[in-house]
Amino acid sequence: MHPHISSWDLYFDKDEFTFFNTNYETIIKFIRTLRNNVTNKILIIKERGIYKISMRFLVKIISKNQIYEQPENTIKCIACAVSEIIYNEYDIKMYVGIRITNYNIVSSFGVSVGKVEHLVSLIGTVCRVGCKKLIFKKVFFECLKCKEILEIKIVSNVYKTPKKCVGGCKSKKFVFLNDHPELLIKDFQEIKIQEIPNYQNYCGNFENIFDFSDENSEINFDLDFKETNEKSKEKFAINENKEFNEINENRKQSIDLKCDEEYKENSSEYYYDSNEDSKEKIDMNCANELKNKDFGFKEIENDYENTKKLNMTDCYLFDDLVNTVVPGDVVSVIGIIKAEKESNGLYKLNIYVNNLKILKNKNILNLKKETKDSDFNVFKDISRNKNIICSLAHSLFKNIYGNELIKIGIVLSLFGGTKKFCGNTCIRKEIHVLLIGEPGLGKSKFLTLTSEILPKSTFICGSSTTSAGLTVSMIHDPITSEYVVDAGALVISDNSVCCLDEFDKLNDFKVLYEIMEQQSFTIAKGGVICTVPARTTIISATNPKYGFFKENKTLKENLNFNEALLSRFDLIFVLKDNLDENYNQELSKYI
Repeated sequence: MHPHISSWDLYFDKDEFTFFNTNYETIIKFIRTLRNNVTNKILIIKERGIYKISMRFLVKIISKNQIYEQPENTIKCIACAVSEIIYNEYDIKMYVGIRITNYNIVSSFGVSVGKVEHLVSLIGTVCRVGCKKLIFKKVFFECLKCKEILEIKIVSNVYKTPKKCVGGCKSKKFVFLNDHPELLIKDFQEIKIQEIPNYQNYCGNFENIFDFSDENSEINFDLDFKETNEKSKEKFAINENKEFNEINENRKQSIDLKCDEEYKENSSEYYYDSNEDSKEKIDMNCANELKNKDFGFKEIENDYENTKKLNMTDCYLFDDLVNTVVPGDVVSVIGIIKAEKESNGLYKLNIYVNNLKILKNKNILNLKKETKDSDFNVFKDISRNKNIICSLAHSLFKNIYGNELIKIGIVLSLFGGTKKFCGNTCIRKEIHVLLIGEPGLGKSKFLTLTSEILPKSTFICGSSTTSAGLTVSMIHDPITSEYVVDAGALVISDNSVCCLDEFDKLNDFKVLYEIMEQQSFTIAKGGVICTVPARTTIISATNPKYGFFKENKTLKENLNFNEALLSRFDLIFVLKDNLDENYNQELSKYI
């Protein structure tokens, strides 16, 4: 005997219900498989209206192709099965939302028409967040003449008033029932996610980043963590490593940190003159090691011919997923691609999100593949080096000659510091860097290479950007008459690096005060007050105010912005074009 499914009409048309329907067989299979699991969580499901099911568990019940090619119908069958189990326990018909988890097949942002109505998973940065709205999924009308109730299901967010009554009166006058007990209304929010810059270069295995010089080396992974930690402390402790201390002491004696006395008294800030006999003052042990030692970081080629605009995709959130993200969040979304008509003959591909996970504090580099034992060999090789920081600097900035201290400063900025708390005040960990120098000294090259090291990094020019493009803008939606929050470069680069070239050409420096110190940005417009995180490391380059650095003037007098902004930079480097025949010969040989 075939059991009757009372919850069928919540998800499918009543006329489609037959015992020979393929959906009926699928629902019965889910009821038998999920009964014990749903019964154990029935109170939580009844309270939240959400049931989560793992993809690994799902493929054991039905084929993977069915989930991938018919996701919407499969999700309806699962929801109907869960609703039927709840109905058998409590005699209550309720709509249940299904959330698929552990779907780790990440798709590219180049969504094609062939993937319409398919299940996809994307990883991107939230760059736009709309306001919360209400959307109807099922509505009811009452005939004014015979009081017949007509049910209308929404298709593509559009519904039409019935043309005539299905009863015997054939009336054409109806009233909308906004208090019907089965009226289905969902929370709805539209967001836009952007492809992560440099993400494709770093996804998966470490082989995309490192070259392995010793393939046969082995690591004993069975070592006790405490023992390994103690060995690391003995090996890298500054007080115990004599050779490291000797190099460090030589560097202290050789590097001359020039500081203007007046600037020191006024702001207690120090800056480094990177070109004042730098080829002689930089530690020669470090410089020689940079030339002879390389730990195999692959140099990232800057192919401007293949440069393309980052792809963006509109995503629709429903129910419990609404108001869970802010601009700048890195999210992993699982959803169904649908084509929606915009105008005559034009359609737009959108993603109806089934599940969403915020990856802000997770390592987005290692989401695709599991690491191998050989992947850790490179770290073992690096640990043998006596001067790790110099090797890292040289590997990341191979094609830039000299300026070793600047390279080291940028590397330390990429690693960042440690967040500290002083009472209720949080002290930022981001290290902001400022490069000051005449045109043609390689400042832009430093920024370009730096922006290609980490995912989510951005490179922008101050002469071609606005304050809204840097921070956050509120855009008025002409259709809904509401404001939409659009994220700028500094918000998108949250927990990453933003390289600002032509820093002195910015129109408004005041927007950077809060971001550089408080690591957030607040905007109040049109009655909407919004605060978004912007924990971004800023590495910028600027030209001196007079075209070249004047020795008889202080640092702040040589710049085109005020001291309040200058005080927010932690590392300041001054590059000078000193005429030196030997230096130019070495530079020519290097090129």
